[in-house]
Amino acid sequence: MTEYLHRENNVLEQPEGKQDSETTSFERMAERLKQYFPRLKIIFFMDGMYATQQVMGVLHKNSWEYMIQLPKRKLTDFAKRLNNNKSMQQSIPGQAAYRNRKQLFHWSNDIVYGYEWQLNIHLVACSERYNKVDNKTGEVIKCFSEHAWISSIRINIHNVHELLNLGARKSWLIEDSINTEKNRGYNYKHLFSHNWNAMQGFHYLMRLGHAINALCEFTKKLKHYIKSLGCSATLKLIKETLFSPWLSMEWYASQQLKTTQLRLQLE
Repeated sequence: MTEYLHRENNVLEQPEGKQDSETTSFERMAERLKQYFPRLKIIFFMDGMYATQQVMGVLHKNSWEYMIQLPKRKLTDFAKRLNNNKSMQQSIPGQAAYRNRKQLFHWSNDIVYGYEWQLNIHLVACSERYNKVDNKTGEVIKCFSEHAWISSIRINIHNVHELLNLGARKSWLIEDSINTEKNRGYNYKHLFSHNWNAMQGFHYLMRLGHAINALCEFTKKLKHYIKSLGCSATLKLIKETLFSPWLSMEWYASQQLKTTQLRLQLE
């Protein structure tokens, strides 16, 4: 699902006009998500630009969970509150290091926040120490980094690994995917058209193409289809799957009659 940054006075049509912003377009995206998936449980991993009362209010209203990067220079009171608890840093029991990084966590729970004090938020920070080889000198240098988030989920030592290491820290994978589209052969920096509708169409086609390429590269099942059916028939199969996602009741009934099997495949 994509939400475009676009207003009636789009800069492509009126150079003096002001472009849309990510925070206002998020509100439109939130309406669509709630419309299409009213009961789906969702957790958002967002960068610091979304650390606003308005965004957190929308998430709270829709009963969605979130982990938002804490912009320390913007929300200084939160940063100070976290620093006051730094003496209470803890490491994860039984985990001396994560990906060769020694981690210490500290947090502050149950902070009342918002225009009407309707938000109950939690703060968490992770301090890391690790060694890195200098690209120029070849010497091993000691590095230190610290990251902080605003969370809708109450923090404790038993859930920080899942929320931070396996959740919030993985947002770079999305950014790397966008970087692939910009700098690794998809030429997404190119305008391709001055017509707004054509640009939107290209965006959808490029994202579908990227997804199909990734599936072809990393999914053995799809490789099997390409070898047996050919490229054109496989693309047709993908198209039919996208346009007709729902399975018939007859299919469900036939699957229930089958005996469940678990097959292991050696890579």
